[in-house]
Amino acid sequence: MTKKELIGIVAGETGVTKKDTRAVFNAIFSHIQEEMGSGGKIIITGFGTFETADRKCRSPGDGVREMTVPVFRAGENLKRI
Repeated sequence: MTKKELIGIVAGETGVTKKDTRAVFNAIFSHIQEEMGSGGKIIITGFGTFETADRKCRSPGDGVREMTVPVFRAGENLKRI
């Protein structure tokens, strides 16, 4: 499912216009990115946690180096699927 399809489904179920639904989705995703970019985490109870983690990565040209990568951990409700 694409973001566009998801927006269409949510707009249809809630009676909100696609334009307004898209604005809400974009605001949510923007705030998640900002929080993760500053090292914070977002906990959506029952769904999961978005955060970042430092990982050691091996590269033939650079050797071993640390990178910060995005991490998602599924919540209890999502794990039951």
